[in-house]
Amino acid sequence: MKPRAGILVALGALAAAVVVVGIATVNSGRARAPVAPAPSRAASQQTPIGKVQVGVKGLQLKDYDESGNLIWRVKSSGSMDFDRGKLIARGSDIDWELSRGGDSTLSVEAAEFVADYPDKQIRFAHGIQVNASTGELSFRCDGAAYDLDSETFSAQGKVNAQFRDFSLDAGTLGLDRLSSQVRATDDVVFTYADYVLKAGSAKVDTDKQTAVLTGEPNLKRGRYSVRADTVRVDAETENVNMDGKVRLRHGKLRARGNRARLDKRAGRAVLEGNVELSDDQVTARGPRLDIDESKTTATMTGEARCSLKFAL
Repeated sequence: MKPRAGILVALGALAAAVVVVGIATVNSGRARAPVAPAPSRAASQQTPIGKVQVGVKGLQLKDYDESGNLIWRVKSSGSMDFDRGKLIARGSDIDWELSRGGDSTLSVEAAEFVADYPDKQIRFAHGIQVNASTGELSFRCDGAAYDLDSETFSAQGKVNAQFRDFSLDAGTLGLDRLSSQVRATDDVVFTYADYVLKAGSAKVDTDKQTAVLTGEPNLKRGRYSVRADTVRVDAETENVNMDGKVRLRHGKLRARGNRARLDKRAGRAVLEGNVELSDDQVTARGPRLDIDESKTTATMTGEARCSLKFAL
């Protein structure tokens, strides 16, 4: 574990009073008790650290890395208590901010906050709202936590996330502090324009606005219904690419192939690789199938074989 430092600053009710409560340093996974600094001349009186918990409205807790760079900070509009002996801070009605490099931050509003240094966890509960400063991600959830060792943020329980071009519902969601990748699992429902996909898991790149869905993804769009092993969504190109055991239905039309591309902008779908097309009367096999929604046509190209059923 990298050396880390937490600084708890109490802003008193009196405008002229500033009380520095203490410094907690965590090094190589072991916590050292906070050391109270010399009393400030501006302070009217010093709270006896180590004997009682601190409970002052308007507290702020900050955490830095070994180079003095701010990692996260929290402020409370309700109350915050800091147990010097256990190295645990608790707060209500908090606003927590995580630095993600450069000017990028992730902010969390929650009714309850616990920073547990021995357990290396920060936990949030009740009324949780999360927002990225760059506007590429926001979500609500029932519970959330930040791991101080792995620097990962996780959310659980009815997570509803909004991206710049996508929306997502899932049971769990996770992200690394310095990464643009967001991971979602447990009954994922992913929406892009008029595409709705259900899958076991999804990975979204918030910088590139791309998504990869796995775990039996099932896509629906109008009369389209498509299944595949993997689905890749690219908001910039407006393409949805599907790989592995692609099965497509469009009205009475059924098609299979190794891979498929749905072009939202052109209103077309292309299946390639051992394509089989069928309806109630016709079965055709070939290397490629083009479906044009505007013309309501399906065209098999390349060397194709066809069989017909006639009622006698």
